[in-house]
Amino acid sequence: MRAVTRAVGAAPQSIYAHFTDREDLLWAVLRGWFAELERVLQQGGNAESNPRRRLEHLSRTYCRYGLMHPHRYRLLLLRDRPVRHDAPLEEFPGAGVFRIMQAAVADVLADSVPDQKRAPQQAAFLATTDLLATLHGAVLFRIGLPSFPWPDVEDNIQWAIYALTLHGTERSDKL
Repeated sequence: MRAVTRAVGAAPQSIYAHFTDREDLLWAVLRGWFAELERVLQQGGNAESNPRRRLEHLSRTYCRYGLMHPHRYRLLLLRDRPVRHDAPLEEFPGAGVFRIMQAAVADVLADSVPDQKRAPQQAAFLATTDLLATLHGAVLFRIGLPSFPWPDVEDNIQWAIYALTLHGTERSDKL
């Protein structure tokens, strides 16, 4: 807290008028950074009408953001313990990012399931967590081991979306 107040040229006690403790300050920073990522995703994602191409674009944008901001990305998603781990999903920083990706995944699943306008909510949730885990791994592996001969990020994205659509109908029927 003292380092933050020094960095902004304020008295150490003044920060407590805005934040109750270190976790409250960190929560605010994470919300701001996730809001930025959400804006970046929304900028181009809504322009694409084809569900698969929209999901590809969002996935590409997500990975590009992480690779362009490696230190920030690590802080966003690799904390040693979660901030306010008892908060409901909608209060977590990043919930908006998750919602954007989930809506795009649901549209892709609905497009790959005949005679169904919308993928079941649970299938879309599970598929979104799978996709984000893949994208997260693609970013972190490249940040942590840049000299490894990784395939192109685009190949990871295409494979993940292919797997999502390949198994989308089987999963949605069982859930």
